[in-house]
Amino acid sequence: MMIDKIIIFTDLDATMLDENYSYKAASSALKMIKDAGIHLVLNSSKTLSEMISLRNELDFLDPIIAENGTVAGIPKNLINQEYKNDELYIDVEGFISRSKIKKIIYSIREKYNFEFEGFSDWDVDTVSKKTNLSYNDAVNSMDRIMTEPIIWLDNVENYKTFIDMLKSAEIQCVSGGKFKHIMSAKANKGEAMNKVLKYYKKYYEKTNIVSIALGDSENDIPMLNASDYPIVILNPSKKTISVDHTNVKFSKIAGPSGWNNEIIEVLNYLNKNKMVGIK
Repeated sequence: MMIDKIIIFTDLDATMLDENYSYKAASSALKMIKDAGIHLVLNSSKTLSEMISLRNELDFLDPIIAENGTVAGIPKNLINQEYKNDELYIDVEGFISRSKIKKIIYSIREKYNFEFEGFSDWDVDTVSKKTNLSYNDAVNSMDRIMTEPIIWLDNVENYKTFIDMLKSAEIQCVSGGKFKHIMSAKANKGEAMNKVLKYYKKYYEKTNIVSIALGDSENDIPMLNASDYPIVILNPSKKTISVDHTNVKFSKIAGPSGWNNEIIEVLNYLNKNKMVGIK
């Protein structure tokens, strides 16, 4: 089977970015992707504001999936070629807004005295300390429209009760790298990935598109399972996630170094088997 287009969907923290939010160790693979004309879609719990900055720095003008799949930034030229490819259409259709989520979870906290803290409790300096982000980056990380990150400080039994209460309100709690993310029950990174693929398939008619996905956390599982070539990046600080996919690979190296090696390896594999032409 000859592949016409490859689209890579990647998580960021502890996957393509290290603990200092650097992608330097992934530079070789990023250049390979760029030279081959492969699309790179950032798919993270980060905000749109954070990811637009990184997207511009990387110089990839592809869609962005933010806030754990609840926000998709689609270049308008994918919808209508008359637009420039750096103008984004923001797709949040079908999901519960952050403002509504905040009303629900903080009223539950007040009523039942559950112990947890979220972004809404903190000022910029506090967010900066808890995330290890610069002040300006912390400001961008607080610019959320569909999710509320929290740190659970209570016991396990109360957490189970809290989760059950969220389910009745069609809200879920997804574990990410550093925080638990409260968000619409209908959303996940895999559904958002499929949404983006629909835009690409409409744009590239009669084109055979193959997806590669990389991630390290529980919230990456739907994206990994939905891809053609899922790659789990080693994260020594947590238990390795389980992915139910025949093509799944597990990196032996953590973070962007592992990301770099795995991308080069899978692209070389596709090239060697004459499934795609990689420069």
